[in-house]
Amino acid sequence: MEAFLSPLKESGEYEKIQAALLKGKGIVELSGCIDSQKLHMVYGLSGGFKRKIIVTFSELKAKELYEDYEIFDKKALL
Repeated sequence: MEAFLSPLKESGEYEKIQAALLKGKGIVELSGCIDSQKLHMVYGLSGGFKRKIIVTFSELKAKELYEDYEIFDKKALL
């Protein structure tokens, strides 16, 4: 999985988002990611966090994301 994250970690924006998450204050919202990038971002930015919450616009999209995210985390729940 680390190979997928390498380009993300080289991004200055990635570092800013990660710093905001680690502060633990407020909500961090990401937009503009294409579908194939979303789960990579969630996985890459979630290091050190026990739980992740992914909110989406429909039950169908939630099921799709869940099925894809199981690749990264076998303990994922829908």
